[in-house]
Amino acid sequence: GIAHPEMTAQGQILNYFVNEYCKLMTANKMTSQWQQVELLWEIEWIWHVYRLHAISYSHDCIT
Repeated sequence: GIAHPEMTAQGQILNYFVNEYCKLMTANKMTSQWQQVELLWEIEWIWHVYRLHAISYSHDCIT
């Protein structure tokens, strides 16, 4: 099974980390390698999953 099922199903926990990810990206708090080292694993996980959707990721990063 999945070690952290709360990160793969819709719900309050996943929504919280998606919102935190969006806040950090909007505030440019994830641009440097130093900033990225300090991220919670949940935020990094959101980023990696988001990157798997390359068209959406590219579109969102350009606009």
